[in-house]
Amino acid sequence: MKEGAIVLDLSRMRQVIVDADARIVTVQGGAKILDVDLELGRHGLMCVSGTHQNLGVVGCILGGGVGYASRKHGLAADNLVSAEIVLADGRVKTCSPTKHEDLYWSLRGGGGGIGVVTAVTLKCYPLRNAALLTFNLYAPNSRFRRKILEEWSRWICGDTDDEDSVDSNFNCGAPREVYSQIILPTNSSSIPCIATSVDPEVVPQSEFRLEQYREMMKIKLKRSRFFRNSSKSDDHRLPTCWSRVPGLADLRSNKFGAPFRSNSSFRMVRYYDELQGLSSKYLHSGNVFIACKYAKTLSTRIIAVLVEASSGKKSPSNESRIFITSAGHNTSETSSKETAFSSRDMNFVIFIEGKWNETGSESRDHREKQKVTKWVHWVANQLNFCEGICSTAHPESARDQVSKSGRSDPPPGWYNFSRENGSRLNKIKQKRDPRNVFSLASRISWADPTHGCSRNVPVRQSSSRSISAGREGVVSANDCFATPASTLHTKVDSYESNEHTPGNLPAVTNIAASTAGDTLGVDKGGIEASQECNKDNIGLDESSDCDDGNPDHLLPECSPSPCGVDDIDDNIEEWSLAPIETLDYDDNECIEDIMTSIDSQGVMEHSSNISESVDSNSVEHAEHCIA
Repeated sequence: MKEGAIVLDLSRMRQVIVDADARIVTVQGGAKILDVDLELGRHGLMCVSGTHQNLGVVGCILGGGVGYASRKHGLAADNLVSAEIVLADGRVKTCSPTKHEDLYWSLRGGGGGIGVVTAVTLKCYPLRNAALLTFNLYAPNSRFRRKILEEWSRWICGDTDDEDSVDSNFNCGAPREVYSQIILPTNSSSIPCIATSVDPEVVPQSEFRLEQYREMMKIKLKRSRFFRNSSKSDDHRLPTCWSRVPGLADLRSNKFGAPFRSNSSFRMVRYYDELQGLSSKYLHSGNVFIACKYAKTLSTRIIAVLVEASSGKKSPSNESRIFITSAGHNTSETSSKETAFSSRDMNFVIFIEGKWNETGSESRDHREKQKVTKWVHWVANQLNFCEGICSTAHPESARDQVSKSGRSDPPPGWYNFSRENGSRLNKIKQKRDPRNVFSLASRISWADPTHGCSRNVPVRQSSSRSISAGREGVVSANDCFATPASTLHTKVDSYESNEHTPGNLPAVTNIAASTAGDTLGVDKGGIEASQECNKDNIGLDESSDCDDGNPDHLLPECSPSPCGVDDIDDNIEEWSLAPIETLDYDDNECIEDIMTSIDSQGVMEHSSNISESVDSNSVEHAEHCIA
């Protein structure tokens, strides 16, 4: 952080007031999702927020906010009723659809940087219980990973290319009440997957029915130990079951092309603590470096990048992972003009988590850190060249590497706003914060169709540095600021300190965006401070082709390696497509070899259908979560 900058700590402003009759909740600017969930849970209500309870509520709204119920009720930003904000000149404004409309519009997915948000009011919806399905898919090689991603995305979005499909339900995709997430590890062939349903029509909502379900599952487990076929026949007696939940019922037989799955577990859970607290099962403490992208589809090119990054030669083979989360339906039905959030055509959120552990050796830790950060940059930059990719409105998007010289244009996926929304955000920023007091906010960029694929970055830089503006309101890419060094590498304790989680990255460098205290960039004169640009620029080969539809042609080989095998040449200045090795899809791999490797990894442990996998511990404590 620059000397003289100010950090505002809003962590004590965590009051939550629920109006159950009006179905709204008012939340102070420092509250976390956990605070809101616990209070709403007492009233049998929920509001759309992120999927990690240590996120700041305001940060979710400023970044958009994708949660378990977003496909049904929209983004967190879509459910904002009103907000209280302190402007740079000290005035307090309450904004809503009918009052200070420009502020209200900008706070809904605009990334922040306008003022200090001290309170928000959100819509609520009745929901006590949800259905949760977790399982692991076995992918022994790249071919199976590719197949799993193709089939999973087809299940989410539907088979739009086959309108004459016999299975009309599958053709339409998963219901809007269904949310799903798949995790691609870099050090394991077991791929965790979760699927949930927030449909109150098929999931009983009373506390009594939840307790009844748990008691009946205990009895069912005992009977299944003696009568193997009895458990399935008893399903109709349960308050709910796997086969009766639309969308999840498809997965009774669908394994997304994997040889088999293990640790399958279906259960009825409370929403406010058991489902919302699920992420704590697979997000752990450690050193992390992240990037996040929105995707319209999982195209052949995108899948090739994700598979190569997680299991190919570019994989760091450590605890780093890639999370892919479903969106779409209601998130896409809202017009991009209604809110600052522009990526309304997204159906997936891709979260790249680079992670490494400290070994005690400074040199070894430095090499591992360099390896992981370069891997994250490589994956993000590869995705930038894929059709249908765009960046987020979160401050972390500022670390997306750009051309040093400014002579070449960033790839399409580098931009994070439409031209209309980006220019409107700039005007609001200039009107409400003309001195740029809140300088450490998200970058705003959009492609300029009149100048090819030109970049447009708001003038949010310090007046102390030179800015070369080719057009009004535009600076060259090398002038855009990057995420501060303090947030580039953060050692987190269960994600509590930097509050980054898949698909819901809060605007951590925006005032009031997170509860741990947010950065306000001001110099000693109280005006503004600049940030240093990211110096790690990946050299890319301009002659490489983009997506030609042939997976064998998508992955040319060249150097340097972005994963730390070779050093990156900082003097390479232009954008182009970086290399990926050709994926090895071995069609001749025999099942016998697969089963041998499975058994050696212990993947087959607890492999069974629901009648065999649920025990009393899993019913009471949801032990069969993602490994």
